[in-house]
Amino acid sequence: MKKLSVVFAAALASFLFVSGTFALPVHGQSTGILDPLTIPKWVNQLSGPLPVYVPVNVTDDAGNVVRQDYIVRMTESYQQILPLVDSSGNPTGFGPTKIWGYGGLAKDTVTGQYLGFITGTPGPSFEAIRNLPIRVNW
Repeated sequence: MKKLSVVFAAALASFLFVSGTFALPVHGQSTGILDPLTIPKWVNQLSGPLPVYVPVNVTDDAGNVVRQDYIVRMTESYQQILPLVDSSGNPTGFGPTKIWGYGGLAKDTVTGQYLGFITGTPGPSFEAIRNLPIRVNW
């Protein structure tokens, strides 16, 4: 009977966590429970191509690039994930959400402009060159 109680307690805790009873508050909101039916669907526009990480070129004695190294950090920050307005343009009141995202030195994929250290979810992507190894330090 004791084993069954432990299994039931674990199942109940999992249900409560997944169902949102233990949900963390959205930044700027007073309650920790967010009803998914209140979130407008299909109103956020997809952004363009993700930025790309900027590598450090590792060279041999002759100056030839033999590898590219990347440093990727996981950082806590706030990001606007929930929509700011509904499909009619009315404000939703949703503020930024606390996230854990990947970050590092990055550049704009299209223009090549250096962006500095950026973080978010999804994080930047990697641009690899055929036959040139890369090493990522997480």
